Amino acid sequence: MPLPTVLINRFFELAVLRNFRAAEIVLTQIQQRLPKGEWYRGYYMALNGILLGLQNQDLRCFVNKMSDLKQYREEFLRHSENRLHAEYDRGFFAAWADFCRKGD
Repeated sequence: MPLPTVLINRFFELAVLRNFRAAEIVLTQIQQRLPKGEWYRGYYMALNGILLGLQNQDLRCFVNKMSDLKQYREEFLRHSENRLHAEYDRGFFAAWADFCRKGD
Protein backbone atom coordinates (compact mmCIF):
# COMPACT_ATOMS: atom_id res chain seq x y z
CA MET A 1 0.00 0.00 0.00
CA PRO A 2 1.53 3.32 -1.02
CA LEU A 3 1.71 6.46 1.07
CA PRO A 4 -1.44 8.62 0.96
CA THR A 5 0.44 11.41 -0.84
CA VAL A 6 -2.59 13.64 -1.36
CA LEU A 7 -3.24 13.67 2.38
CA ILE A 8 0.44 14.13 3.17
CA ASN A 9 0.71 17.12 0.82
CA ARG A 10 -2.44 18.59 2.35
CA PHE A 11 -1.00 18.06 5.84
CA PHE A 12 2.21 19.90 4.90
CA GLU A 13 0.21 22.75 3.38
CA LEU A 14 -2.01 23.15 6.44
CA ALA A 15 0.88 22.86 8.88
CA VAL A 16 2.94 25.53 7.09
CA LEU A 17 -0.11 27.79 6.94
CA ARG A 18 -0.40 27.24 10.71
CA ASN A 19 -3.91 25.82 10.43
CA PHE A 20 -3.05 23.37 13.16
CA ARG A 21 -6.53 22.03 13.91
CA ALA A 22 -7.11 21.07 10.28
CA ALA A 23 -3.56 19.64 10.06
CA GLU A 24 -4.27 17.46 13.11
CA ILE A 25 -7.41 16.11 11.45
CA VAL A 26 -5.48 15.27 8.27
CA LEU A 27 -2.68 13.71 10.36
CA THR A 28 -5.26 11.39 11.96
CA GLN A 29 -6.49 10.42 8.49
CA ILE A 30 -2.90 9.73 7.42
CA GLN A 31 -2.32 7.54 10.47
CA GLN A 32 -5.44 5.50 9.68
CA ARG A 33 -4.31 4.91 6.08
CA LEU A 34 -0.65 4.13 6.65
CA PRO A 35 0.30 0.49 6.31
CA LYS A 36 1.66 -1.32 9.36
CA GLY A 37 5.41 -1.44 9.80
CA GLU A 38 8.33 0.34 11.37
CA TRP A 39 9.11 2.48 8.31
CA TYR A 40 5.57 3.88 8.32
CA ARG A 41 5.60 4.36 12.08
CA GLY A 42 8.79 6.41 11.74
CA TYR A 43 7.23 8.42 8.91
CA TYR A 44 4.14 9.18 10.99
CA MET A 45 6.18 10.15 14.05
CA ALA A 46 8.18 12.61 11.94
CA LEU A 47 4.94 14.18 10.67
CA ASN A 48 3.77 14.50 14.25
CA GLY A 49 7.09 16.09 15.22
CA ILE A 50 6.89 18.54 12.34
CA LEU A 51 3.45 19.65 13.51
CA LEU A 52 4.58 19.99 17.12
CA GLY A 53 7.63 21.98 16.06
CA LEU A 54 5.57 24.38 13.99
CA GLN A 55 3.08 24.82 16.83
CA ASN A 56 5.96 25.65 19.16
CA GLN A 57 6.93 28.74 17.13
CA ASP A 58 10.35 28.77 18.82
CA LEU A 59 12.83 30.05 16.23
CA ARG A 60 15.53 27.88 17.78
CA CYS A 61 13.56 24.89 16.45
CA PHE A 62 14.83 24.44 12.90
CA VAL A 63 11.45 23.47 11.48
CA ASN A 64 10.45 27.11 12.05
CA LYS A 65 13.28 28.32 9.80
CA MET A 66 11.67 27.42 6.50
CA SER A 67 14.43 29.03 4.44
CA ASP A 68 17.00 26.69 6.01
CA LEU A 69 15.08 23.49 5.32
CA LYS A 70 16.19 23.12 1.69
CA GLN A 71 19.79 22.64 2.75
CA TYR A 72 18.80 19.65 4.88
CA ARG A 73 16.80 17.80 2.23
CA GLU A 74 19.76 16.01 0.65
CA GLU A 75 21.03 14.92 4.04
CA PHE A 76 17.60 13.60 5.02
CA LEU A 77 17.38 11.75 1.69
CA ARG A 78 20.77 10.11 2.27
CA HIS A 79 19.67 8.94 5.71
CA SER A 80 16.33 7.68 4.39
CA GLU A 81 18.12 5.49 1.84
CA ASN A 82 20.96 4.29 4.09
CA ARG A 83 20.46 0.58 4.85
CA LEU A 84 22.59 0.94 7.99
CA HIS A 85 19.69 2.82 9.58
CA ALA A 86 16.73 0.94 11.05
CA GLU A 87 13.44 0.89 9.13
CA TYR A 88 11.88 3.32 11.62
CA ASP A 89 14.72 5.80 11.12
CA ARG A 90 14.56 5.57 7.33
CA GLY A 91 10.84 6.34 7.42
CA PHE A 92 11.45 9.21 9.82
CA PHE A 93 14.07 10.78 7.55
CA ALA A 94 11.90 10.19 4.47
CA ALA A 95 9.10 12.27 5.99
CA TRP A 96 11.53 15.09 6.75
CA ALA A 97 12.90 14.95 3.20
CA ASP A 98 9.35 15.15 1.86
CA PHE A 99 8.61 18.12 4.09
CA CYS A 100 11.78 19.92 3.02
CA ARG A 101 10.77 19.43 -0.61
CA LYS A 102 7.64 21.48 0.10
CA GLY A 103 9.86 24.53 0.52
CA ASP A 104 10.96 24.31 -3.14
